[in-house]
Amino acid sequence: MPADLPLDRAARPLTEPAGSTGAGERTWRRKELTDYDWYYQLPRWEAYFAVIAGFGLVLAWTTTTNRTDQLVASGLLVGLIGWWIAFGRRMYTLHRQSLGHGLTYVLGALALLVPLLVVNQQCSWVLFSITPQIFMVLESDLISSFAVSVCCLLPALVAFLTGGVNSEFWSELTIGIGVAGISLLINSATERIARQSAERAKLIAELQASRAQVVDLSREAGVAAERERLAGEIHDTLAQGFTSILTLVQAAAGELARSPDRTRAHLDLAARTARENLSEARALVGALTPAALGSGSLADAIGRQAARLTEEAGVETEFDTDFDTDGEPGALPTAAEVVLLRTAQEALTNVRKHARARSVRITLGAEQGRVWLTVADDGMGFDPATPSEGFGLRGMRNRVEQVGGTLTVDSGPTGTTVRVEVGR
Repeated sequence: MPADLPLDRAARPLTEPAGSTGAGERTWRRKELTDYDWYYQLPRWEAYFAVIAGFGLVLAWTTTTNRTDQLVASGLLVGLIGWWIAFGRRMYTLHRQSLGHGLTYVLGALALLVPLLVVNQQCSWVLFSITPQIFMVLESDLISSFAVSVCCLLPALVAFLTGGVNSEFWSELTIGIGVAGISLLINSATERIARQSAERAKLIAELQASRAQVVDLSREAGVAAERERLAGEIHDTLAQGFTSILTLVQAAAGELARSPDRTRAHLDLAARTARENLSEARALVGALTPAALGSGSLADAIGRQAARLTEEAGVETEFDTDFDTDGEPGALPTAAEVVLLRTAQEALTNVRKHARARSVRITLGAEQGRVWLTVADDGMGFDPATPSEGFGLRGMRNRVEQVGGTLTVDSGPTGTTVRVEVGR
């Protein structure tokens, strides 16, 4: 297939599987190759036919001095040209090949060719244009090969009828057999090339379809990943913040009659949590860095989460760190900082909601190119292997895996330790 064949033509889907062409079907003229034939093959073949016809006219006037023979030979050559244009070419371009139409064209060509050879045997050069035309108009390999062989042997038959078995006969017979063999070989090669072109067109069409499918799957995977990310963000920020606000409002309602000062403190803390939730929501909508990281380092953000746990739940919280990413060479990527912060938030939320712990120890450190965070409490613990309907532990694990980190959870009757490590 030519490299410059337009992609929309080269990749036209085929109506049958590649390689399924029957023995009697002309691959290079199948309906699927209409554009390829019309735009590329036919003009080149007709240029070739014109050269052969012109050479035949030259031979008709230079190989004999008999004016009558010259005029008759020229007329027969012009008749062959007109027969192709009026019938053979029209049948080929409109894809109306049938056995009846094809044989009609071949018989008409023979009716003009035989007297041409009788008048001037040197005009047998016209066979070089007749043989490809036969392959073009006959769809059966067997019949077209037989017709081509007959045409190529016509000069030998004419030599036999006019002079018997002589040297000219044997010469024409040898040349005819050779030309017939070459024609059949060329046709076989053309068939193979055309079949490969059809198969390549089918492969290109399949490749384009597969590429479109990959694009769709990638889009769906991206949507699913973004949905998972947003679910984690909402769970780790807004949902937890709303839970804190609800807890503080309930506590304020319980203290309303007994202690106005404690009520006011609870309401102030609820208002501050609501403002932080609003900042998180704006950052989430804008796909920005979490609000907690926008106003300080990772250590500062985790320290504020620890202080909030003490204020809201009265749990004694200790935060130790010798790691600060602010301005440090090789500091953590933002994605890794977000994972560490969200892990700390989720772990502290679980302490407040489920652990019934009296104290929590949070440690942030770095060693050998990795940053690690541990959150350890002295609460009642749980079984990490037990399936849970919640998003917390599963969300933490998914987040850590996305940045190539590791998450370990060790829990028992004496407490729970969550440890996460990420690369720098």
